[in-house]
Amino acid sequence: MRFPSPICKPLTSAVAICALATAGAARAQDELPDEVREKILEKLEKLTESAVESKFGKFTSASTAFQTAAASPAAAYEFYVDCYKLVYFDREGKSFSEFREWKAKNAQKLRSTEYATALQMQLQYLALTIRFINMEDKSQIVAPLKSYIDSLVANEKRTGRERQLLQEDISLSVFAQAYRLQKTIVDQKSWETVPINLRGHFQRVILPILRESGTTDSISAAWDRYIQLEATLVANREDVGMEEEFKERRLPSLQWAKWSDVADHGGRPKAAAAMLALLEKNIHHDEAENWILDLTDVANGVRLSDQ
Repeated sequence: MRFPSPICKPLTSAVAICALATAGAARAQDELPDEVREKILEKLEKLTESAVESKFGKFTSASTAFQTAAASPAAAYEFYVDCYKLVYFDREGKSFSEFREWKAKNAQKLRSTEYATALQMQLQYLALTIRFINMEDKSQIVAPLKSYIDSLVANEKRTGRERQLLQEDISLSVFAQAYRLQKTIVDQKSWETVPINLRGHFQRVILPILRESGTTDSISAAWDRYIQLEATLVANREDVGMEEEFKERRLPSLQWAKWSDVADHGGRPKAAAAMLALLEKNIHHDEAENWILDLTDVANGVRLSDQ
């Protein structure tokens, strides 16, 4: 039966009121008694504390293990074998004889100086990563990170063909898998996860921190060190063509990026002079037209980072 609209409206309202009353009664029945709710919340607070302590304990355990294993290439090799066994044999239910066969088959490669040295550097960076994660004041990571990068570049040549291990995301390393740190590492958006990625170290970590709390001189010095380290890595390849490419194209671009950064952070007059000299010297560079626009903005007081 279809009701006329004047009758339909009161009925609709009545139905709505009844529905609300019923829902309210249902909610009232579903609500926890105060003493039960308080006990649950109290236990949740304690469980939260336990979870945090457990997580911190895992980090502490991993950090200690990584630092110990990174003491020497030999120790790094032994630790790698243990972690590999845990991840790819124990957790997958494979037999010890299968592991022994794998170890014997790969012994020559794993024991090589190049491979063991790369593993050692990987472990050093993992320990540094955990240190960063646990830091409240992230600016405190700059000095140890710079020290690690210097050591990495100085010794990178010793890894030979095994340098590929340093080009991989450490969250994928067997060490991170052994301690189930993959997600924790990936979640660090302000941290570089590839040990040999100098650009990432400086652009994602060091320079942003210096822009916040450093000085124009410290920013300039960081760029100089970054450029120097990039040049060293290129030289380590002993490839004449690569070195020429770096000097003609990459180096001027890095220098321009440096002075652009300095111009935006308190060093505009000095940066403008350096940029003009750099432009005159590299007027045939592919980026020369863009640099002219950049320098025009600098001369007019426009921040390049705002463009």
